[in-house]
Amino acid sequence: VERKPKPITKTEYYQYEIAKAPGKKIGIVTGDIQNVKKVDVWVNSENTSMQMARHFDQSISGTIRYLGAKKNAAKRVTTDIVAAELFEKIGSNSVDPGVVIDTSAGELTRTHNVKKIFHAAAVHGQVGRGYTPIKDIFVCVRNALELADSPEMANENLQSILFPLMGTGTTRLKPQDLANQLIDTAVSYLEDCPESRLKEIYFLAYNEQDLELCRHKFIYDPRIKTPKDTL
Repeated sequence: VERKPKPITKTEYYQYEIAKAPGKKIGIVTGDIQNVKKVDVWVNSENTSMQMARHFDQSISGTIRYLGAKKNAAKRVTTDIVAAELFEKIGSNSVDPGVVIDTSAGELTRTHNVKKIFHAAAVHGQVGRGYTPIKDIFVCVRNALELADSPEMANENLQSILFPLMGTGTTRLKPQDLANQLIDTAVSYLEDCPESRLKEIYFLAYNEQDLELCRHKFIYDPRIKTPKDTL
């Protein structure tokens, strides 16, 4: 019997230095994304159709859609801000795998201090089979980081970004191998782009498995200065 990983209830922030990128940090945020209030950009793992999940679906997409919407006193959505902005940009078209589209954070700016939502085309949809991760899903990380540093974001003062561990729960690859690819991409970007406006890149560890994937990578990657007694 396969047991589901136990969710982490406490939100904690861990930061580690990158040896070849002075002043830049790579890190982990534990727990539910609903409790994160210290990161400028949230990355939403979205499908290539850029169709956000329903408000109460158990997904990052549905959570962002609901929290970013305006609601009445009964907590019912009155204005679907983030989803509406995304549809206005994309319409009924699909995007290529790995493409990242930005929108405002809607009400999340007021409630969670989020400045932007980056929607990454990380999965394909197929009738009767659901969603599967795109090939080379780590490209989403690179594209999101490049978008944060693009001229169009120059006035947004984006200094931190949060990624879910995209694809690790559904891919045929080993979850550790995929997590390593995502984190490797982030570390390499900061090493290659010392002029980046980003100072902190985080990965979300929602459950104990996510935390162990990040922990393993951070401890054994010589590029990351990780005190072994931190986690």
